[in-house]
Amino acid sequence: MEDNDKGKVLVYMDNSNIFINAQECSAMKKNFLVPQDPRCRIEIGKLFGIARKGRFVLQARLYGSEPPALDSVWDAIRKKHIEVSVSARSSWNDREKEIDTNLTADAVEDIITYKKYASHTDSAVLIFSGDKDMSSTIRKAKQYKWNIEIWSFKKAICNEFVQDRHIQTFFIDNDECFEKVSFFAVEHRGRIPRDRSLVIRYNGLDTSKPKSLETFSNSIVRWSSEIFRLPMMIRLNDSIIILVVACAQKRNECTMYDFTKDVWNKCDRLREKIQNGFPSLKNIEFMTYVQFIQANADLGCEADDQNFPSDDEFPVGHPDYPVDENFTTVARKTRRSSQKFSSNCAFGFRCSNGAKCSHVHSDEEKEYFKIETTPPKRYNYKTKLCYHSNCKFAKRAYLCSFAHSLQEARCVICDTIGLHWTDKCPVGRETSKK
Repeated sequence: MEDNDKGKVLVYMDNSNIFINAQECSAMKKNFLVPQDPRCRIEIGKLFGIARKGRFVLQARLYGSEPPALDSVWDAIRKKHIEVSVSARSSWNDREKEIDTNLTADAVEDIITYKKYASHTDSAVLIFSGDKDMSSTIRKAKQYKWNIEIWSFKKAICNEFVQDRHIQTFFIDNDECFEKVSFFAVEHRGRIPRDRSLVIRYNGLDTSKPKSLETFSNSIVRWSSEIFRLPMMIRLNDSIIILVVACAQKRNECTMYDFTKDVWNKCDRLREKIQNGFPSLKNIEFMTYVQFIQANADLGCEADDQNFPSDDEFPVGHPDYPVDENFTTVARKTRRSSQKFSSNCAFGFRCSNGAKCSHVHSDEEKEYFKIETTPPKRYNYKTKLCYHSNCKFAKRAYLCSFAHSLQEARCVICDTIGLHWTDKCPVGRETSKK
């Protein structure tokens, strides 16, 4: 409920701006060899709470992009009463096409709509981006006498905003703030990349206590990240630790680190840390992931490795893929999903891309795509009557490309179902008369 004694705020958050700068900030604070820490995340709800300072929120909007499709993330943010606007990335240069435009348009509209609240001393427009593209929004806020607060990272804020006495600037990368709003996803869940993974075998850890296992895994991640100066992730399996460097070795054709020099050659230092921190551990042994697979092929490790989507820079079979000369690679058994967007495909069963479509399709549509692989036939889905009196798809009519009655008929001209056949479409007739 609105509190008239409190200041009012309009909040606009550029998710990508926050996300990318947070990862760069984390890498810099930890003195990593790589420019970003892919494990770093920002708790948007906490950051939102700190910035609003108990003031009444008139409007809060967050702008994100796809791919990847992040339904679960967007839904979690919406539960914080933040409106989420998702735009598609450009298909040819991977840049976000509409975020700044949408943010500016929405902010200008809200600034005018809620102008009567601007006179309160504590009322403000909160912008979570230091990009110069925010200038037009800031000018409009000044015009309507709003206070302006910018939340950004020191290296990402326009100098013009810092020097403007009408703008209050707050830095997310200040140690106190960053510690409160950041967290790290250190559990590795994807396919294990063989060129940048380290396996540690050990005995003697009491895994019956969940807290002791959590303390152990957190310590290993912290120590390995400090020693290797790389963002490390972990996977625990009985008496085995698998440590994964969270980023590939190359970026834009430039080598960021050398696994042998920066990881493998420093294993003795990590062994010493583990022995001092957990004296009960015995028989600590280090090996590369390729060596581990070769030594444990009978345990099915190799097959398990193939059941995860690839996140390697060099896929299996690539001439630059670094494997032992005696190791025979196995073809990948699963494919990465082609879905990139969280919105439903507008073409449904008639989609020309079928199983390769980047948008969401229903289970029935996906099942139909497996049967009908020809785009022209999919385009004419249910536009003609099925000529089989005993159609094998009678019980699951959606799998048949033909309609079994007028109720199933689809018109490709006016996009209706169950009203008429395409050749009887009234819209088509009107068009042909003209």
